[in-house]
Amino acid sequence: EEDFNRTKKKNTGQLLKSFDSITNIANSFIANNFKGINILDYVDVIKEVTFEDVRDRLNSHLNEEFSVISIVEPK
Repeated sequence: EEDFNRTKKKNTGQLLKSFDSITNIANSFIANNFKGINILDYVDVIKEVTFEDVRDRLNSHLNEEFSVISIVEPK
């Protein structure tokens, strides 16, 4: 959970730092606008995500029942 919180703070910092560049703001705004996303909402969304949200999503995606294994052996 500590790693999650540290990563969350890092992502928030990187996002806020990206606003230092007009070019980054313009590129992000245009790219996300076509997706219907407002870049100014990102900070609020990052704040709302909880460790439990990520853990539950990870558990739903990493289902052993749907996994495969590949074994590569030298000739």
